[in-house]
Amino acid sequence: MKTPTAPSLLRAAGGALLAACAPAQAELVFTASTPEGRFGTGDAAFVTAGEAGIADTTSSVHAAPFGVSDGQAYFYVTPAAGSITFEVHAASFGFLWGSPDELNRVTYHTSLGDFAIDGFALWKFGIAAQGDRSVSTFLNASMADAGGLIDSVTFTSGSWSFEYALLEAPEPGTLALALAALAAAGWSARRRRAG
Repeated sequence: MKTPTAPSLLRAAGGALLAACAPAQAELVFTASTPEGRFGTGDAAFVTAGEAGIADTTSSVHAAPFGVSDGQAYFYVTPAAGSITFEVHAASFGFLWGSPDELNRVTYHTSLGDFAIDGFALWKFGIAAQGDRSVSTFLNASMADAGGLIDSVTFTSGSWSFEYALLEAPEPGTLALALAALAAAGWSARRRRAG
């Protein structure tokens, strides 16, 4: 019989804690992945309270999440002083979580109840939530399987600043160029097969 290791026990405890925070009738499914794409402030409506807002440079209190270039906009919430709430009204909501630490907290207000996740829960995904500025992860929450909607999402922090960004939609010109390149590649492959 294999004896459980300390890390596996911590992951199991974190998973149990995460499950205990959720309302029994709701199922909010989280997936974490490597950040891909261009991140910034998106176009979602939001309300700030206290010391929170948008920045495009690093300060002594907050820094752009890894994957967001200096000069690109990102969101920040300073320790225990502010919050940002996004109006979502969608089945899923994803964001780039920069330099995650255990005191960052995200609360999802859904049609089936409230659900919160903090940096401790990121250990479940193998992400060390130690405030390392060279670490970012893309975290997506979905209620699609439960048939619910995420009404709003609130970001708060109990200690270190919480920095994050939203996935930006591609510019129309970039999207058109990508589609043209895909069409050209398809045409070329079809022509080779025909010839």
